[in-house]
Amino acid sequence: MKSIICLLSLCFFVLITSCGSEDEVSPADQLIGTWTGGLNQQDFGVLETTLNIRSLEVSSTSGNGTFSTIDVSNCDDTQFICEPLMCNFNLTLLSSAGSTFEIDQMLIGSSTCGDGIFEITVVNDNALDVVWYQEAFPDNRASGRLRK
Repeated sequence: MKSIICLLSLCFFVLITSCGSEDEVSPADQLIGTWTGGLNQQDFGVLETTLNIRSLEVSSTSGNGTFSTIDVSNCDDTQFICEPLMCNFNLTLLSSAGSTFEIDQMLIGSSTCGDGIFEITVVNDNALDVVWYQEAFPDNRASGRLRK
């Protein structure tokens, strides 16, 4: 009888502890998916952005994405070619630390866009804070929040 009570107690303990603890989703797992939204680039306009992130292995293709814009009415033509954009690019993970990821952006084909770096912070399952900049021109930045 004593062993049955011990066995039932152990089963109850295992049941309670396993039901109460869910595995947390890592920021890397949260980052996988398709994200869209606008990144505001000062002196140019809003870059409508889509990022398709499929994997996160350092130095291998992580996914792809697009930039597009139609309204360039606020564009500073002393700094930019002020024409509507449509750019396609590949993404490669450079590094990560906690919930922050640095991802390289390499253009596919020719366009007036430039290659750049995305600094991405996972806010939650449905939101990313994103900063994009060009390595050659680090003051040329765009930032905003993307959503799944």
